[in-house]
Amino acid sequence: SRKIIKNVNMDVETEEFDTLINNVQDKIDALGGYCQNIDIGGRGIYDKTSNRYANITARIPADKLDSFVKSVENASNITNKSESAEDVTLDYADTKAHVDSLRVEQERLNELLSEAEDVDTIIVIESRLSEVRYEIESYESKLRLMDNRVSYSTVYLNIREVSQYTPVERELTAGERIAIGLAESFEDVADNVIDIIIDLPMIIFVLIIV
Repeated sequence: SRKIIKNVNMDVETEEFDTLINNVQDKIDALGGYCQNIDIGGRGIYDKTSNRYANITARIPADKLDSFVKSVENASNITNKSESAEDVTLDYADTKAHVDSLRVEQERLNELLSEAEDVDTIIVIESRLSEVRYEIESYESKLRLMDNRVSYSTVYLNIREVSQYTPVERELTAGERIAIGLAESFEDVADNVIDIIIDLPMIIFVLIIV
């Protein structure tokens, strides 16, 4: 199966800051995810008027990502959203192959160590065994990290408290774009006609002189 790492960035507004924060945290828990980081600020003890903000980094099971994003969209006003998907399948397979190769070497080195008799040979084999163990641990750590990033998508959620939502521009339909184009064309024609009417006395005067 392919190894896909998905990330989502969301900038949202809310008129009910505390309610949205609680709902987001409850949704993360309900979906089996966890909050990797949360930062809330924007209002001090003696300042009750400033708008608050929150930056949340949520780790959501990959198969529940759409559900979480949709819940945030339904509970707030989205001002910006971007998604990315990174395919690490080849890197994962290459790293796994390195681990398998090193394990074969480790097994062979252990066999040689059990058969070695002189001290110098034992020292050389043990030195290489240490290097192999370190490389295996390093590659396995990389595999675990990729597994985690694939299994749990990352959502960077930036929440801003507002007293009124920012209007979001709606994408025009084809019919609306045609209507606007026709209206602009008629407006250009009307402007040209007006210019001609304004200049008409001067044109007549010039013709009389000629």
